[in-house]
Amino acid sequence: MEAKINSESEIKLRRYKSNLAVCGKGYILFGFWSVIKFFLTSFGNREQINRIYSESDLQGADPVIVIIIFIAIMLIMILLIMSVHFWIGLGALSLSRGKKKSVLFMVMVGLFMVLNLISIPMYFADTPQSAENVSDTSIAALFVDMTVSFILFDILFCAAKIRSLQKQAK
Repeated sequence: MEAKINSESEIKLRRYKSNLAVCGKGYILFGFWSVIKFFLTSFGNREQINRIYSESDLQGADPVIVIIIFIAIMLIMILLIMSVHFWIGLGALSLSRGKKKSVLFMVMVGLFMVLNLISIPMYFADTPQSAENVSDTSIAALFVDMTVSFILFDILFCAAKIRSLQKQAK
């Protein structure tokens, strides 16, 4: 049997494609984290729910209708969150398999990365400047969101490297 010698660019191409596939799967999984975080911020802060209810025009409405509206909004948000995560994750997976993605896909990945990075300081916006007021949950969420930002950056980086290596091979 004759061993096939791979060129350095072929090895790099396989590595970037593999990394892109892992990032795509990871971003889909982080979609579930986003849904959990959405639930926690929506249901976890009872004072905020009461404030929204008291400031809205729903005070005189039937409570069943208010609950139905609230659940409908929650389901729409969950569908939207998961759709975005699946679109980006599956796009990264298809890129890793050699399919071309549009420039819009790359722009959207970059936009979500920037928005995610911009939102990170918001974890500490409501707390006074002392470190004792930062909760463990905020720190954990901060690390998760930093990981998501890294995944999005890695998708952009690997896609650019794959495109560059494929152009060199031609």
